[in-house]
Amino acid sequence: DFLLNGASEGSAAIAAPAPLVYVGHGWLVKSKGIDAYTGLDVRGKIVVVAPSGFPPPGVTREELTSGGEGTDWMAPDDYAAKNGAVGIIRLPNSADEAAWAKTAGGTGSPRRMRTEPVAKDSKIDDGLPSITLSPAAANALLSGEKVTLETALTDAKTKPETGAFVFGAGKTATFAIGVRVENATTQNVVAVWEGSDLRLKNQYVALGAHYDHIGVRSTPDAAGDRINNGADDDGSGTVALLSMAETLASQPDRRPRRSILFVWHCGEEKGLWGSEYFTQNPTVPINAIVTQLNIDMIGRSKANADATQGRNRTLSDPNTIYVIGSRMLSKELGDVVDKVNNDYTKLSYDLRYDDPNDPNGFYYRSDHYNYAQRGIPIAFFFDGVHADYHRPSDEVDKIDFAKYERVSRTIFLTAVAVANRDKAPALK
Repeated sequence: DFLLNGASEGSAAIAAPAPLVYVGHGWLVKSKGIDAYTGLDVRGKIVVVAPSGFPPPGVTREELTSGGEGTDWMAPDDYAAKNGAVGIIRLPNSADEAAWAKTAGGTGSPRRMRTEPVAKDSKIDDGLPSITLSPAAANALLSGEKVTLETALTDAKTKPETGAFVFGAGKTATFAIGVRVENATTQNVVAVWEGSDLRLKNQYVALGAHYDHIGVRSTPDAAGDRINNGADDDGSGTVALLSMAETLASQPDRRPRRSILFVWHCGEEKGLWGSEYFTQNPTVPINAIVTQLNIDMIGRSKANADATQGRNRTLSDPNTIYVIGSRMLSKELGDVVDKVNNDYTKLSYDLRYDDPNDPNGFYYRSDHYNYAQRGIPIAFFFDGVHADYHRPSDEVDKIDFAKYERVSRTIFLTAVAVANRDKAPALK
């Protein structure tokens, strides 16, 4: 019927029945005149929130990521705590019971709760009880109210206004949650191939991939398989980096001028944890990294028969790879990325996701983003979402090895080209 949100250790409870108030998407964005609590007092109440995604309707990602968190804008959980709500009930992302069953079956990851205050004059209670309802439970909760689950999900994603309201007087809720956290350790794997230039070898071209995946399903899929091997996501990136390192080691007399930094990141699937840690605790000076090239899924191709089938519709074809972010911070890096490809492997670069406001948000969803946040020019290579994404069916026998080789060679040659430039790619 429900899942716990957050992963902070401890317990929290709503001891007495608390009234309910629906707050739509739950966001505050002052600069856009968006306030989910207009005319409402949520103190002492449980807020019911419909998922809108990030950003909320009427706002671009750039407007939120450019600053102002805690002053100009606040996300639903923080805004609820700031205004004295006693708990949060989230509606599910979908009204589809089958989709919920997959989520409840353990394929999702708990998000980390905030540990810092939202603003200098604010102290957010990280223990605010928060749950997400199943579609069946959400429909029961909304029975007789002003919105259905379907209209709530649609409105929260399309309307800046929320249509907030207080639930019927006789409808209250109480719940308690308890969490025990078992700590486990993991690590990034880092290697450096030293450059040949006495001066430039103290600068680094970083190559990155993540070697973690989403583990074992609690329930098997239709084929009886429970193991998510992640051949494309991101076995393809992990092995590509190993091949590049092997190539460098096999030609010790042909070293690039700058050093090549390899980082196999951990915890990407949990929220870019490994790249976040590395960029905060780098093993080389962070300002000496002149470029980061990120590889996350480069081994799959769309067959002609997949052209109109489900999630394979946007999978790239055997001659195409998506490139994201190569000019967002440095036009010069984008020029290098394009020139190397044009001079050598002549892939087709698809730029449809090369936009920070793309609704898929791929620019924010892999390890390059933590480098970009620190002003390091990046380029992200990606084959697209496919039917086997985050499923046990993401197996090695589905890799297009001819494409995989071409893309890997292209990225390697790009890294070498950047490493051999007289000047590092300039920020635009």
